Amino acid sequence: MGQRLGWYCAERGAERVSPLPPGRALAFGAVGERRCLGVRRAGRWIVCPYGAVLEGEGVKDQCPRCAQLDRSRSVAADTMADDPRPYGVYLAYFGPGLVKVGITAAERGAARLVEQGAVAYAWLGRGPLMAARRAEALLGSALGVPDRFAKEAKRAARGALPPVPERVAEVGELHRVARGLAGWPETLEPVAFACVDHTELFGLARIPAVGEVAELGGLTAGAEIVGEVVAGVGADVYLRLRSGDGGGSGSGGARGASAEGGAGGVVAVLDARLLSGWGLCGAWAGRCSRGARAAVGERGPAGADRCGSPCGWRRASGRAGGCVSGLVAVDGDGDGRVGEFWRGLGLPGLIDVHTHFMPERVMAKVWAYFDAAGPLVGRHWPIAYRFEEDERLAVLRGFGVRAFTSMIYPHKPGMARWLNGWAADFAARTPDCLRTATFFPEDGVAAYVAEELAGGARVFKAHVQVGGYDPTDPVLDPVWGVLAEAGVPVVAHCGSGPVPGKHTGPEPIARVLARHPRLRLVVAHMGMPEYVDFLELAARYPRVCLDTTMALTDFVEQAAPFPRAERGRLLDVGDRVLFGSDFPNIPYGYAHALEVLARLELGEEWLRAVCYGNGARLFGVG
Repeated sequence: MGQRLGWYCAERGAERVSPLPPGRALAFGAVGERRCLGVRRAGRWIVCPYGAVLEGEGVKDQCPRCAQLDRSRSVAADTMADDPRPYGVYLAYFGPGLVKVGITAAERGAARLVEQGAVAYAWLGRGPLMAARRAEALLGSALGVPDRFAKEAKRAARGALPPVPERVAEVGELHRVARGLAGWPETLEPVAFACVDHTELFGLARIPAVGEVAELGGLTAGAEIVGEVVAGVGADVYLRLRSGDGGGSGSGGARGASAEGGAGGVVAVLDARLLSGWGLCGAWAGRCSRGARAAVGERGPAGADRCGSPCGWRRASGRAGGCVSGLVAVDGDGDGRVGEFWRGLGLPGLIDVHTHFMPERVMAKVWAYFDAAGPLVGRHWPIAYRFEEDERLAVLRGFGVRAFTSMIYPHKPGMARWLNGWAADFAARTPDCLRTATFFPEDGVAAYVAEELAGGARVFKAHVQVGGYDPTDPVLDPVWGVLAEAGVPVVAHCGSGPVPGKHTGPEPIARVLARHPRLRLVVAHMGMPEYVDFLELAARYPRVCLDTTMALTDFVEQAAPFPRAERGRLLDVGDRVLFGSDFPNIPYGYAHALEVLARLELGEEWLRAVCYGNGARLFGVG
């Protein structure tokens, strides 16, 4: 999905994200003072306690004291040497002679490369943090490979890039030499050379040649920037400014170019980190076109403030869930890897049996729980796709997902019927969503489940961990019975991951299956961490399925690794393994959930069945 702007409203403690596709009109002005954004902790912002004011020309969005707190637990600052996560070592190409070495947590995939604006990249190795650090230092000392380049050098190189084969050749040669160095850390697993190019993702072909791009400086109060997005590379946004406008009104202005950059006006580059900390509102001083006004919402005597409160929203720069200073560089389409994955298998798309769409206030509470690393989460869990509902739908469809669910679940009596009503309405206005319903052990549960079945529910969700209920509760026995008779799947979170519950684990749900052996149960997360026990249930009951949600990902493998010796058993039940993602509530890019399946090396036929065929058959999707 390319670049996105992240916004934060301290008054509401709320965050949102806006996509920046090519052609998007932007028209905004800076208001008030530029203030420190505070510190990012547990996936949310903690407001700067000093209320510090920042100077407008700099890219730093924190005051010195908040920056010091942020770096007190930072891999980049070498204050997190005990980080147990696996890390990848990469080579990043920015232009001829501009290849650097770096490291990133493996669970983040290529997000760090996107954030830096790497034109192309290749992985060198994967292993523990300190081994990755040693490899990085080895390349620096033995080959003189730097670990950073100045922004100015990166920008200059983009306007005069050689053809893709030459870029690949330069990265490939360095990769070959690096792998032949003596002193390569033993615990760092080598990665075979494969170069990924970001020409299409960044829109590099749309960036004018060297000398034809102006540069926008920092903002001041009252400054306005009006233009249309041309391309986006890392934190840099390339804009075609309003014809005759050398920069935003009252801004630092455009420097270094006089060319028009094609029809419609000067093309200028803006480091979006310069927006961080400003209160931004729609431009309204007569300097933007009607189309641009519509893009950001009008403000002024005849308009309404976009955020609903005067200057409430500030441009934010996240450091979790794929965010960087300036632009939120969410790995929206996995660098095109999601589409490449299913097209490479000859599939028409994907079927995702485990996605979450909920009423807005319920989703907000779920995200707040994850942000706080609540007891049922147990660890830091940044939300990678924290967007508005319409944006989440657009992202999912952009991945090529043909059918998905709205996994709702109650945690107390009296909640399920209301959630079911919302989900029925959501499915009615979202034809690619399989109508989803849920239940809770309470009076009337059998009646409202029967109503949902009669109304066309195609899948149910049972969350034993969050609900805290015993699935063998007698009040649920007729529910399991009617679902078994109807043959409608029930996606059940009944395993003990990420944190055990009173009634999680294989034994309670096994007792349900013993009474209702024809129940079409879909075990969420492949039953993690009791993978083997749930594989045995699937072998015993021919209607039991497993969904892959979060299983096998680097994030989960740290705490609940899937037994390597049991991987072959996934072939034995290959017609009943279903792809699930947990979108949007995942702490990594969507592509990673697919790539870990390929990593099993169970064959393309198995992948085709898991990612589409099995779900299509189960739900009758064409």
